[in-house]
Amino acid sequence: MTGLRRASVDIGSNSVRTMVIEWAAGGPTLIHDRGSMTRIGDAIATDGVLRGEALDRVADEVRAGAAAARSHGAHVSCFATAGLRDLRNRVEVVARLERALGGPIAIVSGQQEALLSYVGVVASLPPPHGGRPVLMADVGGGSTELAWWTGALAHTHSFPIGARKLLDALPKLGAEGPVDASSLGDAVDWARQRIASVEEGLPAPPNARAVGVGGSMSTLAALHLELERYDPMCVHGTRLTRSDLSALGQRLASVGKEERGRLIRQPERADLILPGWAIICALLECLGLEALEANVYGPRLGILTGTGARVYAACRQGVA
Repeated sequence: MTGLRRASVDIGSNSVRTMVIEWAAGGPTLIHDRGSMTRIGDAIATDGVLRGEALDRVADEVRAGAAAARSHGAHVSCFATAGLRDLRNRVEVVARLERALGGPIAIVSGQQEALLSYVGVVASLPPPHGGRPVLMADVGGGSTELAWWTGALAHTHSFPIGARKLLDALPKLGAEGPVDASSLGDAVDWARQRIASVEEGLPAPPNARAVGVGGSMSTLAALHLELERYDPMCVHGTRLTRSDLSALGQRLASVGKEERGRLIRQPERADLILPGWAIICALLECLGLEALEANVYGPRLGILTGTGARVYAACRQGVA
């Protein structure tokens, strides 16, 4: 028997990602998964305005996401994170993108994004999670979110750091040639200092099942698996230890940007993968974790849950 189909479109700082899932008694099943690097962060780095060809690219991907949802008979919910949160011409851009979507777009806060990522991760895991608490880390282009639950209290944190922002701070990470060990260390230190500045709620709960969300985490997991072609269901659940991440970082840094793009099979992410890697490494250190488990759902599934519906409605009503 066919379950209820729902779709989400996630407009982030680096990419626009569409997911169609089917809800059934056994949980969500991924029907369609699409992502395109639109690099909103690049376009707004100078003056905080999204316009011209950069805006056209985002609108085209939003339109494609809506079309994919319709083709699968799914209702679509669209939300935007740091990429649109930080725009100076946000009202104009949202109006353009809502026309492309054919419906409303919710701009979620950092705390709301953390909550959506968390509930999406939990919804994707078979209960009861081994009796362990779940900790979620979502590394994006413009921000990084953490969330976990202890008792009746949800802990959510949003840091204004992401792969794009780290690259802006340390351009050497995106240089044409190899990246030296000193620059890698500087990148991890940069992220560690900013994460450690948030004292409340750290470190992580003991014995937590630590799950990593976002393009950097998925890309690193795919490289670790040596996938010839990206497969979200192969990536989902892949565990990366500190040792694995160290080896991946050294491998990526030892080659130039062009070869780095070939290694990860995403030339458009070649300059962002080491910044994303550095933030993940810093998170493990700050939280006292030995590994992260890749999760391909995160906020895209979270927005389709009951909690996500309430967040979506609150954003549409202008409630923070």
